[in-house]
Amino acid sequence: MSAVGMRAVRRGWAVTVPIVLVAAVLGVMLVVWATAGGTTSPTGPSSDPRGVVTDAGVNPWEANDPALLPRLDSTAGFASEYGGREVEWTQTGLGAVITQDDGSMIAVAAVENSVDGPGAVVAEITLNGTSGTQRATRYTAKGVLVGEEEFTLGTPDAAGTVPFTGSGECVEGGTRAYKNAECSYTVTGTLDPTNVVTFEVTGTTTR
Repeated sequence: MSAVGMRAVRRGWAVTVPIVLVAAVLGVMLVVWATAGGTTSPTGPSSDPRGVVTDAGVNPWEANDPALLPRLDSTAGFASEYGGREVEWTQTGLGAVITQDDGSMIAVAAVENSVDGPGAVVAEITLNGTSGTQRATRYTAKGVLVGEEEFTLGTPDAAGTVPFTGSGECVEGGTRAYKNAECSYTVTGTLDPTNVVTFEVTGTTTR
């Protein structure tokens, strides 16, 4: 990518995040939290290790439905949900990339998964030139899934929209249905000059 192209990408990340997108993602997280039986704020502080995202201050899993926990927090939780087999899935997402005061970047997005339904993702991004890594934490009514991802930025088009491709896999930190899950997936998407990010994910999950 040319120096001009990289400057365009960095300017894009520095633009003010569209408030309507962030509000929409928070709305999805509140719905997921309510579905899980939450009784306190999903964005308040918590010492509960289930699904805590310290840097983003987001934790929809402060409270969980007690009726679901014995089934989903056990080592057999994932098998009971998916029958101990390999499951193929797709996922779409729409969100925004935020540059914080300390220069670090996060992405927040509302997602729709073909197997797990609606949810929200918070990703901590580390950019290194035209490539990078991120730790993505996805929240759905079935629990928290954590993935480590690598991605590569493409060349911006005439409008300044940057395409990207990447891949990832599940890592330790999942809860409930995803406590012992293993998964791998690929990602394609775009980031436009106003910080709006859209993406599609294709993956498989096994237990």
